[in-house]
Amino acid sequence: MPSRARRPRRLVYPTIGILLSVALVAGLLALQAWLGHRAPVPWHIADELGRQPLVYAYLLVATLAITTPLAWVVGRKEDLLEALSVTDPLTGLANRRRLLAAFADELNRSVTRFVVRSNGNGHAAPRAMAEAAPYDPTRNADLAPAATN
Repeated sequence: MPSRARRPRRLVYPTIGILLSVALVAGLLALQAWLGHRAPVPWHIADELGRQPLVYAYLLVATLAITTPLAWVVGRKEDLLEALSVTDPLTGLANRRRLLAAFADELNRSVTRFVVRSNGNGHAAPRAMAEAAPYDPTRNADLAPAATN
Protein backbone atom coordinates (compact mmCIF):
# COMPACT_ATOMS: atom_id res chain seq x y z
CA MET A 1 0.00 0.00 0.00
CA PRO A 2 2.09 2.92 -1.24
CA SER A 3 1.63 6.28 0.43
CA ARG A 4 2.03 8.32 -2.74
CA ALA A 5 -0.66 10.91 -3.27
CA ARG A 6 -3.57 9.75 -5.34
CA ARG A 7 -6.97 11.05 -6.14
CA PRO A 8 -9.69 10.32 -3.58
CA ARG A 9 -12.03 7.56 -4.65
CA ARG A 10 -15.03 9.71 -3.72
CA LEU A 11 -14.09 11.83 -6.76
CA VAL A 12 -12.75 9.13 -9.08
CA TYR A 13 -15.76 6.81 -8.86
CA PRO A 14 -18.37 9.47 -9.77
CA THR A 15 -16.19 10.49 -12.71
CA ILE A 16 -16.19 6.90 -13.90
CA GLY A 17 -19.98 6.85 -13.38
CA ILE A 18 -20.37 9.93 -15.58
CA LEU A 19 -18.21 8.38 -18.29
CA LEU A 20 -20.21 5.14 -18.12
CA SER A 21 -23.48 7.08 -18.41
CA VAL A 22 -22.26 8.85 -21.53
CA ALA A 23 -20.93 5.55 -22.90
CA LEU A 24 -24.35 3.96 -22.31
CA VAL A 25 -26.04 6.58 -24.49
CA ALA A 26 -23.29 6.32 -27.11
CA GLY A 27 -23.63 2.53 -27.10
CA LEU A 28 -27.37 2.79 -27.63
CA LEU A 29 -26.81 5.19 -30.51
CA ALA A 30 -24.29 2.79 -32.07
CA LEU A 31 -26.71 -0.11 -31.61
CA GLN A 32 -29.51 1.89 -33.27
CA ALA A 33 -27.21 2.62 -36.21
CA TRP A 34 -26.15 -1.02 -36.48
CA LEU A 35 -29.74 -2.28 -36.40
CA GLY A 36 -30.63 0.28 -39.07
CA HIS A 37 -27.73 -1.02 -41.20
CA ARG A 38 -25.96 2.32 -41.11
CA ALA A 39 -22.45 3.21 -40.08
CA PRO A 40 -22.37 5.08 -36.73
CA VAL A 41 -20.94 8.25 -38.23
CA PRO A 42 -21.50 11.69 -36.66
CA TRP A 43 -24.29 12.85 -39.02
CA HIS A 44 -26.31 9.65 -38.45
CA ILE A 45 -25.83 10.00 -34.71
CA ALA A 46 -26.94 13.67 -34.88
CA ASP A 47 -29.95 12.59 -36.96
CA GLU A 48 -30.91 9.94 -34.38
CA LEU A 49 -30.47 12.41 -31.52
CA GLY A 50 -32.67 14.87 -33.41
CA ARG A 51 -35.42 12.27 -33.89
CA GLN A 52 -35.62 11.19 -30.24
CA PRO A 53 -33.95 13.82 -28.08
CA LEU A 54 -36.11 13.20 -25.01
CA VAL A 55 -35.36 9.46 -24.95
CA TYR A 56 -31.62 9.98 -25.01
CA ALA A 57 -31.75 12.93 -22.59
CA TYR A 58 -33.88 10.89 -20.16
CA LEU A 59 -31.52 7.94 -20.42
CA LEU A 60 -28.48 10.14 -19.77
CA VAL A 61 -30.06 12.02 -16.84
CA ALA A 62 -31.45 8.85 -15.26
CA THR A 63 -28.16 6.99 -15.39
CA LEU A 64 -26.29 10.07 -14.12
CA ALA A 65 -28.76 10.42 -11.25
CA ILE A 66 -28.22 6.80 -10.25
CA THR A 67 -24.52 6.21 -10.84
CA THR A 68 -23.01 9.48 -9.64
CA PRO A 69 -24.39 9.58 -6.06
CA LEU A 70 -23.97 5.83 -5.64
CA ALA A 71 -20.37 6.01 -6.86
CA TRP A 72 -19.69 8.94 -4.52
CA VAL A 73 -20.99 7.00 -1.51
CA VAL A 74 -19.00 3.87 -2.39
CA GLY A 75 -15.86 5.93 -3.05
CA ARG A 76 -16.25 7.82 0.23
CA LYS A 77 -16.59 4.54 2.13
CA GLU A 78 -13.48 3.14 0.45
CA ASP A 79 -11.54 6.30 1.33
CA LEU A 80 -12.66 5.93 4.94
CA LEU A 81 -11.75 2.22 5.03
CA GLU A 82 -8.31 2.98 3.65
CA ALA A 83 -7.78 5.69 6.26
CA LEU A 84 -8.92 3.34 9.02
CA SER A 85 -6.62 0.57 7.81
CA VAL A 86 -3.49 2.68 8.31
CA THR A 87 -4.40 4.39 11.59
CA ASP A 88 -4.92 3.15 15.12
CA PRO A 89 -8.62 3.47 16.00
CA LEU A 90 -7.92 4.56 19.58
CA THR A 91 -5.19 7.15 19.09
CA GLY A 92 -5.59 8.05 15.43
CA LEU A 93 -1.84 7.66 14.93
CA ALA A 94 -0.28 5.80 12.02
CA ASN A 95 0.01 2.05 12.59
CA ARG A 96 2.59 -0.52 11.52
CA ARG A 97 1.09 -0.96 8.06
CA ARG A 98 1.49 2.76 7.40
CA LEU A 99 5.02 2.70 8.80
CA LEU A 100 6.02 -0.17 6.51
CA ALA A 101 4.45 1.51 3.48
CA ALA A 102 6.25 4.77 4.22
CA PHE A 103 9.52 2.92 4.79
CA ALA A 104 9.15 1.05 1.48
CA ASP A 105 8.37 4.29 -0.37
CA GLU A 106 11.37 6.08 1.12
CA LEU A 107 13.70 3.17 0.45
CA ASN A 108 12.57 2.86 -3.16
CA ARG A 109 12.88 6.62 -3.65
CA SER A 110 16.40 6.60 -2.20
CA VAL A 111 17.47 3.72 -4.44
CA THR A 112 16.03 5.53 -7.46
CA ARG A 113 17.90 8.74 -6.59
CA PHE A 114 21.10 6.80 -6.05
CA VAL A 115 20.73 5.02 -9.38
CA VAL A 116 19.99 8.23 -11.27
CA ARG A 117 22.96 10.06 -9.75
CA SER A 118 25.34 7.15 -10.18
CA ASN A 119 24.27 6.35 -13.74
CA GLY A 120 25.20 9.87 -14.68
CA ASN A 121 28.75 9.12 -13.59
CA GLY A 122 28.94 5.86 -15.60
CA HIS A 123 28.87 3.37 -12.70
CA ALA A 124 27.62 -0.15 -13.46
CA ALA A 125 26.75 -1.21 -9.89
CA PRO A 126 23.63 0.96 -9.59
CA ARG A 127 22.16 -0.70 -12.66
CA ALA A 128 22.33 -4.02 -10.84
CA MET A 129 20.62 -2.40 -7.84
CA ALA A 130 17.87 -1.03 -10.05
CA GLU A 131 17.22 -4.46 -11.52
CA ALA A 132 16.87 -6.00 -8.06
CA ALA A 133 13.38 -6.25 -6.60
CA PRO A 134 12.29 -3.17 -4.63
CA TYR A 135 11.66 -3.40 -0.92
CA ASP A 136 8.50 -5.36 -0.19
CA PRO A 137 7.16 -4.98 3.37
CA THR A 138 5.25 -8.27 3.14
CA ARG A 139 8.51 -10.20 2.67
CA ASN A 140 10.51 -8.18 5.20
CA ALA A 141 7.88 -7.90 7.92
CA ASP A 142 10.05 -7.21 10.98
CA LEU A 143 12.29 -4.16 10.97
CA ALA A 144 13.51 -4.67 14.52
CA PRO A 145 12.39 -8.02 16.00
CA ALA A 146 13.83 -7.21 19.44
CA ALA A 147 11.75 -4.02 19.66
CA THR A 148 8.44 -5.91 19.27
CA ASN A 149 8.86 -7.89 22.52
